[in-house]
Amino acid sequence: MSVESLSDEQAAGFASFQGPPTRAQLEKYFFLDDADREA
Repeated sequence: MSVESLSDEQAAGFASFQGPPTRAQLEKYFFLDDADREA
């Protein structure tokens, strides 16, 4: 995606942290199920 298609505000926040992740975000990306644990 090119930054030309973003607003100035979107471009300024692109690829930067907007505060600490929520518990739901952490669980979505870092949850290990039984198959993960076996691996």
